[in-house]
Amino acid sequence: MTWRDEAGHFAFGAGIAIGTGGSTCWQLGLGLAGTAGLLKAAWDSEGHSHVEALDFGATVAGGVTGAVMVALA
Repeated sequence: MTWRDEAGHFAFGAGIAIGTGGSTCWQLGLGLAGTAGLLKAAWDSEGHSHVEALDFGATVAGGVTGAVMVALA
């Protein structure tokens, strides 16, 4: 775990929320960012990496930030 790893997860979550939320559906973007975080944790749990709660948290935090940006746009 490094700050760069968490920053990457944050950026990925924000990108999903902004990219899929468009200008009208911030809920969709937030939901997809959370789903992506869960799927990544499931992938990691299959032995591909270590499951880290901070990875999921950073992805969701990015999703929330992106969703707020979409909602306010």
